[in-house]
Amino acid sequence: MKINKVSIIGLGLIGGSIAKRLKLKNYNIHISAYDDENILSLAYKEKIIDKILSNYFEAIDSDCCFLCAPADISLKFFEEMYPKLKKNSIITDVCGIKTPFAAKAKKLKSDGCYIGGHPMTGKERSGYKYSDPYLFENATYILAPNQNKYHYELYESFYDLITLLGARIKFLDPETHDEIVAAISHLPQLLASTLTVSTAVFFNNSNSFEYAGGGFKDMTRIASSDYNIWEPIFKFNKNNILKALNIFKEHLLLVEKNLSNENNNFFSDLFLKAKNFRDKIPKTGKGFLNPLSDIIISAKDEPGTLFNIFYELYRSNLDIKDIELLKIREKIDGVFRISFLTKEEAEKAVEVLNKAGFETKLLS
Repeated sequence: MKINKVSIIGLGLIGGSIAKRLKLKNYNIHISAYDDENILSLAYKEKIIDKILSNYFEAIDSDCCFLCAPADISLKFFEEMYPKLKKNSIITDVCGIKTPFAAKAKKLKSDGCYIGGHPMTGKERSGYKYSDPYLFENATYILAPNQNKYHYELYESFYDLITLLGARIKFLDPETHDEIVAAISHLPQLLASTLTVSTAVFFNNSNSFEYAGGGFKDMTRIASSDYNIWEPIFKFNKNNILKALNIFKEHLLLVEKNLSNENNNFFSDLFLKAKNFRDKIPKTGKGFLNPLSDIIISAKDEPGTLFNIFYELYRSNLDIKDIELLKIREKIDGVFRISFLTKEEAEKAVEVLNKAGFETKLLS
């Protein structure tokens, strides 16, 4: 079954990015949306959506409905819409928790199909104006489908649709998903906000933040997140977050104790363990799953350098999945990281670029 009609409830960062990407990749997909009137008017004017829905219930007429509102609102919509779905239609969500939706789907009867989803990407700013058709590029998109033997064809259709977003798909059961994201997403959000506030207290609310360097900025970037998005997540995933928080507290108390006792051996061991664990996180792509293969390129800072790199890779039919400028010394040189889907492609890219005169190496 091909998905021709998509509806999106909540045209914010995620919902807006889905709409923009689908329009970019496949103009044959008819997109309708429900949200604030001003947002809908803008999206329609920009030809990102084809139809404005007067109420969220109209979305059940589509082949696939994305629930992109905050988790509590999406769950309410899901409870009302799921039993009314027509046969061979799909409803999905993009929320950071999966077990409440799975539990509702298990209790409710429906002719349609529910597939839980969670794109592991985002920005610290929310809203349609920050939406981006490339938001999902190389990002991990977790799917948690119900185990229903009658829905295999729908799963395949939905899988193809998500692939259009540029994401890489990973399957997890709802319980495992919620436990993992408690540690790698929900706890870090709390820590970033707490660190920012405690630092302000340390500074006595002065303007000392102007001296903050890259480390502090990196650690606290997500402290700018919208609390309205996070409130229902903290509610629904409370137990998993508390478990992660308690483990963190135990380690923080050890840090305090050993710092007071000037126990250098403890910190030497701590830094070594932290480095070893941190180095296991894929350096490429978005999210923590399905790593890409990286190469590093040193190149002169002069006009045409990037074009020459891309041209050599294009001539060799190598598909770049991600690129990042790591550092630059103006008028001297720059260092780029370029990512490929497979190690074989990365190895070929190193060979091609070295022959072209670039200093290139494969990252392990």
